[in-house]
Amino acid sequence: MSPDLVLLFTNSTEYRRPKVFENILNGKKTVSNLFWGLQYGLLPELGMLHGQNVIVTETTISALLAKGLIVSDETGAIKLTEAGTSKQKRLIQLMPPLAGDTTRSVNVMQFRDRFLLAAQVTSEYSYHNSKYYPLNIPLFDSFIVKRWFQTTKAELPNTLLTPLTGYLSELETQWADIFTRSLVGHQVGGQTYQQLGLELQVDPEIIELVTLHLYANFAYYLVSRSQQTLLPLVADLFGDNWTSSAQKTYQLFINQQLTVDQIAQRRSIKLSTVREHLLESAIWLPIDRFPYQQFLVTRSQPITNKEMAFFNFRLSQIYRSKLNE
Repeated sequence: MSPDLVLLFTNSTEYRRPKVFENILNGKKTVSNLFWGLQYGLLPELGMLHGQNVIVTETTISALLAKGLIVSDETGAIKLTEAGTSKQKRLIQLMPPLAGDTTRSVNVMQFRDRFLLAAQVTSEYSYHNSKYYPLNIPLFDSFIVKRWFQTTKAELPNTLLTPLTGYLSELETQWADIFTRSLVGHQVGGQTYQQLGLELQVDPEIIELVTLHLYANFAYYLVSRSQQTLLPLVADLFGDNWTSSAQKTYQLFINQQLTVDQIAQRRSIKLSTVREHLLESAIWLPIDRFPYQQFLVTRSQPITNKEMAFFNFRLSQIYRSKLNE
């Protein structure tokens, strides 16, 4: 994980654990990681670099400490200095905010690969050129693009250009520029993240994250505007961040009003698993859709069950985070 990415996810008012940055970008969906992602405001980034095995190395942290951009505590958690905050502000200005529902996810790296190949094929086809080297992407994704091309080539290039120009017209100039300069086409090689990073004086990983944000927003744009011509490139890439097992537990609790014990018996799972499912549901759901009042009540007697006490403590933290959103 590059120094600039670490700075982007760090904060000037609280110490944060770099391990959470790794887990969020890699898409780790344990309740503990989701909780800290919520606390740090990083849930929209969940799985954004899935498959790249992102790691925050000691070398990266040491370099940031040596430059006076962060400070650390005895646990290894880090916080921005004044100089680090100043640099972070510039990085934030580069980063387009993510659209869409955070409970939903899209495999944005697959969509990016598919669209880059689709744009290249469209460009070469519009110049009647069949002698070129197509971008090397995974075989299944290549098949999806090939099938899309075969069914839409009679209307190309408008099939691709109409939704693309519509999306780009809604972007700020710097984001539209970054998006288009990485495209590959007829006699156009496209710029790499390294080239754009050098020009903008940021780490290449920042440019990649900017680009992935733009593609994630493009995917939601295509769905929300019912842009049928490009939907085949992305329709199968959407999924739920809120796990199906947690959703089943939540439905039993809400719709059938079963207790935690009854749900554990009905589903043949541990009590601790039921509580984890409820915590996960609270993390993903809007504050008015989770029954906090059934758990967070004033008690005259302390809770002696350690697991239940921890559950209530975590749930109260989630509740406070939701109030501050």
